Amino acid sequence: MPKFLALVALMLCGMASAAEPDALDKCKSVRDLEDYYQLIESEATRQVGSRPEISISVIPAFGEEHVVVLADNKVHVVWMKNNVWYQGARTDANNHFYTDFSNVKPQSTHTVGIISTSTYQKLVSTFSFYISSSVAREVEGNDGVSFYFRDSTGNCATTWMPNDESTAGRLVAIMRLLRETPDLRGRQAKSRNEAQINVLLNQVQR
Repeated sequence: MPKFLALVALMLCGMASAAEPDALDKCKSVRDLEDYYQLIESEATRQVGSRPEISISVIPAFGEEHVVVLADNKVHVVWMKNNVWYQGARTDANNHFYTDFSNVKPQSTHTVGIISTSTYQKLVSTFSFYISSSVAREVEGNDGVSFYFRDSTGNCATTWMPNDESTAGRLVAIMRLLRETPDLRGRQAKSRNEAQINVLLNQVQR
């Protein structure tokens, strides 16, 4: 599972502080993977057309990567059409695995959802707070989904398969509701979705 091992390595840090057992984890740079994440984030920014205030990259062990972006008071959802990781996966003559993303050009789809200005501002404030207060933590786990949160200044935090009742789990749940917004039809569905977002925001706001 080369992809899994590399993704877990990106998140390995020191022991977490006891005061913040469910906080987001600080991103740890792994040189071999920086091209991979930059490709995904750059493609999302290209589609959005402006600098994200918050971006959340969703990196599944299997399936297509996608990014939820808050920019210009809107929710943007950018899905890669094909898994970018596997496009860059290579094996050498000795059957050793490595990655090379130099010739990978991601293609993606872009949809836009609308939320109220007050909810948008709360989202940016809340995500920014937890990104900036992320902690160093040692992470262990199996194949699953990793989430990478980035603010407008480039600060990065991450979590891997968090408990639903933890702060990180609720932040991921907010992301999933945001991901649905472009597909919602009708005022009632949109209002219900935004109400659920605000319930979760109230649970995690400091």
